[in-house]
Amino acid sequence: MTTTYLGAAVGTIATSGNSGWFQVQLTAGTQYVIDAGNGTLSDPLVTLYNSVGSPLVVGTPNAAFNGASETSFTATTTGTYFIGTSSPGSNTGSYYVQLSSVPYDHAGNTTTNGTLAVGGQATGTLAATAQADWFNVQLTQGTEYVFTLGNGTLADPGISLFGANGQPVTINSIAQSGTATSFEPATSGTYYVGISSQSQLGTGTFTLSASTAVPDVLGTTATTGVVTAGGAPVSGNLTTSGQADWYKVTLTANTQYIFDVTGSASLSIPLVALYDSNGNPLVQQTINGGPGTSDSRISFTPTTGLSRAVLKFARQASRSEQATRPWRAVQDRG
Repeated sequence: MTTTYLGAAVGTIATSGNSGWFQVQLTAGTQYVIDAGNGTLSDPLVTLYNSVGSPLVVGTPNAAFNGASETSFTATTTGTYFIGTSSPGSNTGSYYVQLSSVPYDHAGNTTTNGTLAVGGQATGTLAATAQADWFNVQLTQGTEYVFTLGNGTLADPGISLFGANGQPVTINSIAQSGTATSFEPATSGTYYVGISSQSQLGTGTFTLSASTAVPDVLGTTATTGVVTAGGAPVSGNLTTSGQADWYKVTLTANTQYIFDVTGSASLSIPLVALYDSNGNPLVQQTINGGPGTSDSRISFTPTTGLSRAVLKFARQASRSEQATRPWRAVQDRG
């Protein structure tokens, strides 16, 4: 699978806050990779706009292209687009924009022909950095699903989830490798699982699978799991790689809390994080921060009362055995 160079242009940002735009003609059904950088402009950022100037995709840094910004895009309509280059702050300087087309097996948007059945597998290949493959999957409200990557050559893989219209969906896993994640949909319907390289540097093959898991408590803010600061520890069971359990906890302002999670032989270094009542992250674990080698610990001092903060626990993606892990919340006023 070969990337085809289509053309390049050179520009200069002479005044801070400005940007340079180039008009380009794209063809429906073709996937493109756009790079901007390789000049004196620090921290370049490339953005693709449609014919009326609305942004479509924004690039990310790519060390393979001298720290430039890179993004991919699969055109759904043939016509005029614009490639814009900018830089944050007061940066100025020259830059180089390059446009290439890349072969793909599955589009990186809702037009994809890729499908994934729950209980089944799908395969794909990312032929260029910044490329992504999407797979259509049908999910049912209230069921916990686990998506797992494996058996491929793709380096630094990552899993993203999107709604029926292509909007990003928050997923439950805090697994560090990116090779497994869990999700419990609030509504039944069509979703898309996107596969990419998290560093935007990787290419290669992958196998994606979807399965269901039976949680002891939900992995969302709708959980019925509760823990009390200073109270007895609670136990749970993560049965599937990428699964997560959430527990509600009530915190008092200006009080320091320490949360310890004890792992086991089959659940080494459980992953723990604290979220507010809306599911926004507050703090994540310190690896091996607890008193034992299989433990994790976080500490947090709220500045306001959090009546329904949520603790989230997840299995590292490399682990697949059953495990029980007690955990305790400690209130420290010292």
